[in-house]
Amino acid sequence: DAEEVVILVSGYNKASALKNVVENGINHMWTVSALQLHPKSMIVCDDNSTMELMVGTVKYFKDIEKESLDNFPEV
Repeated sequence: DAEEVVILVSGYNKASALKNVVENGINHMWTVSALQLHPKSMIVCDDNSTMELMVGTVKYFKDIEKESLDNFPEV
């Protein structure tokens, strides 16, 4: 029922979960994968959590968010 949903994924220990949620279809084993159907959902993740994603997936999302990433301060 939420209008907007943001999920924060951080660290290599969450890489497998992120891979299943982003690259696989909706699955009851990964309930957060249902966000694929939500009109205003966002997953925010660090580089370590993307380590198990296919390279093409990472490049795709970094490309569509390039402007935002360029303006984001380094920590």
